[in-house]
Formats: sequence, C-alpha cells, structure tokens
Amino acid sequence: MGGERQAGRAEQASEKSRITPEMLSDFLDTTPLDEDPKTESTYDELALLAEDMNEAGLEPKDLLNITHADFSYWQTAVKKKRIEVASDGKSHTVNDIEHIDNRGRKLQLRPKKEGVIDVSDWVVTPPPLKVYTTKSKPGKVRAEKVGVILADQQIDFREHRDGTLTPTHDPRAMDVALQITNDVQPDFIGSGGDEMDLSRLGRYKPDSVHFMSPYNLRRGVLATHAFYAQLRRDNENAIIKMASSNHHQRWVDFFLANAAELMEVRPADDPNGLPLLSLERALGLKALEIDYVAGYDAAVVRINERLVMIHGNKSVNNGSTAHEYLKEFIDESVLFNHTHRIERAMKSHKGRIIQAISSGCLASAMGSVPSFHNDVDTGGEIVPRQENWQNGISVVHYTEGNGPFQVEQILIDHNDGYKAVYNGKTYYPRSQDERTWERFEEGLRIREFPASPPQRVA
Repeated sequence: MGGERQAGRAEQASEKSRITPEMLSDFLDTTPLDEDPKTESTYDELALLAEDMNEAGLEPKDLLNITHADFSYWQTAVKKKRIEVASDGKSHTVNDIEHIDNRGRKLQLRPKKEGVIDVSDWVVTPPPLKVYTTKSKPGKVRAEKVGVILADQQIDFREHRDGTLTPTHDPRAMDVALQITNDVQPDFIGSGGDEMDLSRLGRYKPDSVHFMSPYNLRRGVLATHAFYAQLRRDNENAIIKMASSNHHQRWVDFFLANAAELMEVRPADDPNGLPLLSLERALGLKALEIDYVAGYDAAVVRINERLVMIHGNKSVNNGSTAHEYLKEFIDESVLFNHTHRIERAMKSHKGRIIQAISSGCLASAMGSVPSFHNDVDTGGEIVPRQENWQNGISVVHYTEGNGPFQVEQILIDHNDGYKAVYNGKTYYPRSQDERTWERFEEGLRIREFPASPPQRVA
C-alpha cells in the first residue's frame, strides 16, 4: 500500500508540472484574430501549443510571466499509408498524400483580466529544509526520564557499474531503530557518532572505485539528513544531541588540508553563524533542532550526573573494550560507541556500580563498510563477509541529577530477519517502499545487501 500511495503522489506531481490545454484556456485570453477561422475548436490549437511548451521545458508557473504571444498552426497535407494487394497476390505499402484546405487559427495569447483561476494549484513547491511536518505522540508523563542511544550508521553508498547503489549503512536495522524509538517517545535521544562513513575522505587506500562518483558526498549528506528528519518527525518532544566522532573528523581534516582558506567563511547574512563548510550546516542540523557536540575525543554528552555518552576511541578486538573503559571512567558510567559491538562490563566502586556499555551499530555487518576485512572481487562486486559486529540500540531509564539509571541493550539480529524484541513487542523492518526516508531523491536504485552469510558449497 505504501508503494501505491507514493506512486500516486508522484503521478499527481508529474501531472501538476505539465501544461495542459485547460490551463491555457483558463488563464489566457484566446480570442481569434482572424474573422473566419477554418477550425471548429480552439482546444485543438491549445493542445498543440501546450505540447510545444512542455517539450520546451516550460512549467505551469512560467505562464505567470507571459505578457503576450502570437501563434498559428497550418496544415495543408496529410500522408496516409495503406496496404495494397497486386494481381500477383503480393502486398505492398502505398503512401497516399491527401490534400486538405488550409486549417488553422491565429491566436493572440494574453493573461485574462477577469475570471482567472488560482494558479497556485499548478505550481509544485519543493519542501522546505525542515522536512518534518506531522505531529508525534504527546509527551508521556512519567516520573523518570527515558533516552534512546543509537550510533555508527556509517551512512554512505557504493556505486556500481550499472548505477545501482549498495549502502554501507543498514537501512533495515535503522528502520527497526526508528520504530522502537517512535514507540518509546523518549525525552532524550543520543546519537553517538559516525553517522556518516565519509569513505571518500578517509586516509586509507580505497578498495574500489565505488566511492569515486562526484555525487558520493552529496548522497551521504542527503541520506543522513533524511534519516534524522524522520527521527525528528517521529519524536518532536525529544532533545536530540549528536556527538562528534572520528569519521566526522575526516570532514574537518579534508578541508583543513585542501581548503583551509574556506574553513572560516560564514554567510554574509549570518556572520556569527556556523561556517559554510561545517558538517552541522551541511547536514541541516539546526533545522532539525539537533545539538551537535563538537571536539571528537573531548565530546561528552551528559545524561545525568552518573552517566555520560561518548563516541570513543578504543576498540579491543581480542578482548573487552568495555573493561578498558572501566579503567578510564572511575566515578561515573559511560555509554560508548565506535566498536560496533554490543558489550557491557561493571565494577563496584565506593558504594556504586560503575558500568561501561556499548549499544552496537546500525551499519551493515556483512562487508559493505570499508574495513580491514572486507574485499571487492574483480567484477566490482562486494564479497559478503560477516564482521564481528552487532546491530543494536539502547534504551536508558534515568532520573535527573544524581539519580539512578538502568540501560536496556536491544539486539537487532540481522541473522534472524532483523528481529528485535522490546517491552514485549517484536519488531521487523518495513519494506523498502514503506521506508520513505530511505528514498531521499527520485531515481535511486538501492540494493538490498545480504543480511546473512551466503551458503558456500564446495
């Protein structure tokens, strides 16, 4: 049903963008200049004019700029084809030329002075940057606060020879995260960093030409904005904070190395605003009312006096990253990200339990993210390989000030159809047609990358 509604809206928008004879008749004075026109219907002539206007790339809104125009159409002969059978029984095509009287109508087009319809119905206005318009559920009244932590989407696209795109993020895991968050209606949403992969700006040797398209960065920016626009639309009452991270640093480092002169350029009409090349401005975070906490290693988002969120810079492949953070965070608990794994470790210290908790990631765990382990074959196709990563998010129940908290880690199991269970409800991703936030522009052909390791037969 979602696909049918979307197709219907696209068809309506397409119809609105075309000039029709009815529009010309309603808006323009088509009084004939000749006294004895050899045609019975002005509509036929307007249909020809409308066709010419559409072929020239004009749109209904362009009619507003017409002051006057003269035109005429004349037709003196018609070529007709017929099949003729000769005496030998063989058939052949005969072209007949039928001469007819001149027909036509000289029209002078000029805007009507009276009875003009409202032309605003013809003009398709693009949506404003602040794309969310629907109202979310009313804020829940509860004694404690509730937060949702999500991170490491690694949003980017590999472009293949046939023009299709493989996301490095996982739209199915991201969609489950959106559904759970919408049901929770949290007071706070913590976005823990690496929302974009920015593969083309990385310092590592590329694994393919997948990220070389001039549209690569643009697509990543638009896709990230579209996801967070949906998150904001679903949760209008939530405070949303985004922490800086190592992949965000790629953006800063690239411009510092290649266009440092532009780093401090700010709009003339907003001289104290964010720099034009800032990631926050590129993602449209101000329009989405998302607070960006800059500084990577220094970026700390405080949830209450006992619990903070960071992106993090540790990743222990053969052990527990969580235990490493327990050594660093002595008197407070930490929600860390960066590792793409769901982890948890605890210690007791001075009458309090200190915790280090990771929520997992929302990136593809099957090899589309450029990493040490992934590979691309000679045909340019990604070789599926399951990383030691887990998709997931966390829900935090907390009391403001020096109050207690509880963290629930939610696994989104990509090996089991992206199944997630929270608060007695089972979640699965919606179809591509229903994930409207994934279609951030028309004409995208996004592949569904394998969610589970393929069966290999020797």
